[in-house]
Amino acid sequence: MIDRVLGIGACWIAAPAGYGKTTVMADYLSGARASHVWFRADEGDRDIARFFDYLAQSLPSSTGLSMPVFGVEYAENPRDFARIFFCDYFARLRAGTVLVFDDLHTVDTPAFRDVLAVMLGERPSWLRFACLSRTLPGEELDGLVRSGAVTIIDQSVLEFSDIEARSLVELRLKQRAAQIDISSARGWAVGLVLLADRGGVDDVLKAEPSVFAALGGHFFDTLPASEQEMLLTLNLLPEITATLANAITGSTEAGKLLARLYERQFLVTRAEGQKETFHLHDLLRDFLDRRFDERLSDTEKSALRAKASLVLSEAGRVDDAIGLALDAAAWSSARDLLLQRADALIATGRRASLIEWLGRLPQGELTGWLLYWAGVAHLADDAEAERWFTQAWQTFEEEGDERGKYLTVARVVLVKTDSWRTHHGLSTWTRRAIILAAQEVPQLPDEEDLLGPYRIAARSRLRG
Repeated sequence: MIDRVLGIGACWIAAPAGYGKTTVMADYLSGARASHVWFRADEGDRDIARFFDYLAQSLPSSTGLSMPVFGVEYAENPRDFARIFFCDYFARLRAGTVLVFDDLHTVDTPAFRDVLAVMLGERPSWLRFACLSRTLPGEELDGLVRSGAVTIIDQSVLEFSDIEARSLVELRLKQRAAQIDISSARGWAVGLVLLADRGGVDDVLKAEPSVFAALGGHFFDTLPASEQEMLLTLNLLPEITATLANAITGSTEAGKLLARLYERQFLVTRAEGQKETFHLHDLLRDFLDRRFDERLSDTEKSALRAKASLVLSEAGRVDDAIGLALDAAAWSSARDLLLQRADALIATGRRASLIEWLGRLPQGELTGWLLYWAGVAHLADDAEAERWFTQAWQTFEEEGDERGKYLTVARVVLVKTDSWRTHHGLSTWTRRAIILAAQEVPQLPDEEDLLGPYRIAARSRLRG
């Protein structure tokens, strides 16, 4: 069915957690042996610049020129940028490539749905798309659904029939299951797996499948205490490799545990195209989140999150490390990581991510340079940008940071000169720029020497 639907357009597979959306798509790709790109969305992609950036990274390096960047000029018109981006992106893919967008329910926002509508609307006939979500497509895709460009495959298609359900249970039990009441699972894939693993005992399946605490608890509580602790810790990692697992737990047994759970094919999978990377199913993550909160004190939770942040940072996963450092209230570490990443985040258009992270720091933890980067991140709104730049200027003056003052003044003058809203305050900043330009300034790379023309004019005036 998937092959038929993809042949005429895009498919949207919608069903609650545990119905096998990811599995059925992975099985299709394995059988079709098609070239594919698998993008797993998460809440961080609500910053659509991150979505574009990560999607660009999915291209092979052999494609040559860099992809368009979601610059500040597109802040209020993301649809326009999406058309430019996808036209370029699609042209770099091989004919017949399947693009899979998984977990789209995590980014169900108006801005992201708009971008999704553009992407699917601009789809060339030689590419195939599959969207996986717990929810049906939003109204932004109504026209594409009505026209047949997007076909919905819903829960009713994914539910196991009685014959299929009994076959699955027998396969896992390695024996006939005629006496097992498979009706309690109601065609739910995860429910059937759990039923088989419990030898057909169905007491934990009496509740609705959406209530997974009991199911996760039964699976979790059968593990040794040491493995339970490992899973609670591993759940802090967004994506897990054996190397990361061993580093955060301090034991080589962590990687072995993941491998065993994967072999059981129960709530642990390997990432498409990244066979060394494990994914915990959302249902298992939800359960582990609850147990983590229930079992550990606030101090213990903060310590583990700080350790996870350090492990991720050392592995080069700085963005993931930032979120965990903030969760742990490890302000010093968070500040260092944000300063390390700020320039690159701005360069790739990820202003929203930077603004969100800076907003989680207490005001007293914001250094002059973090205030400066907050101003740069807000350049689309010159009034808001100036508020942050003013705080940065005051801090740099107190600290005697000439480079900070120079760059702050340059940014404000440039943004106010280009502003269509107001030039209020421009004269104050221009005077500061002229004074600084006439002085000896720190050695700056060309890309930071934003006041070059002012310096030349000021020095000419002094010579005259």
